[in-house]
Amino acid sequence: ARNTATEAALTTLAADTGENDPMHPDTVGHYIRALERLMVLEPLLAWHPVLRSKARVRTSAKHHFVDPAMTASLLRAGPEELSLDLKTFGLLFESLVLRDLRVYAGPLYASVRHFRDSSGREVDFVVESDSHQWAAFEVKLTGTHEVLEKAAAQLISFADTVDTQSSGKPVALGVIVAEGHAYTRPDGVHVIPLGALGP
Repeated sequence: ARNTATEAALTTLAADTGENDPMHPDTVGHYIRALERLMVLEPLLAWHPVLRSKARVRTSAKHHFVDPAMTASLLRAGPEELSLDLKTFGLLFESLVLRDLRVYAGPLYASVRHFRDSSGREVDFVVESDSHQWAAFEVKLTGTHEVLEKAAAQLISFADTVDTQSSGKPVALGVIVAEGHAYTRPDGVHVIPLGALGP
């Protein structure tokens, strides 16, 4: 639960199980696979587009519970605790958005992935249809001007690195926020409050 929405390695997860007598990483791997079979965990796999740059695409999956409420419960994190720990709150919000994106993508036979390369460029979610059309999204708790400017620039920079002859152009770029109004910025990036998210 402490490593939700991250690509934490098995050694990191094992170290978190106890300071004096931690689990062996192989044991942690067995537990994770069992929880995936029970549909408690659903990893977020990496997206592998062809890039124009020479950066290598990372392949590690991100850890996610099927419902972020499980994470909050395991961390014993209620509203007061989360209001004091915005980093954890942001990761839980990211999991919430992932859950909704997967629900909306399912009937469209689309997959939801994440992207990160060796240069540090990353995007929270890439939704790709079975016809290989794709859209990229960043997730932010707040929709302040500074946050939106940075997120939009990150999405545009990411889209510019994708080889569009191989992967096609994105059908949409969007920043998903917790609240506010839905609109399209002058640069074409959509700002989407979670309540307005849909297929």
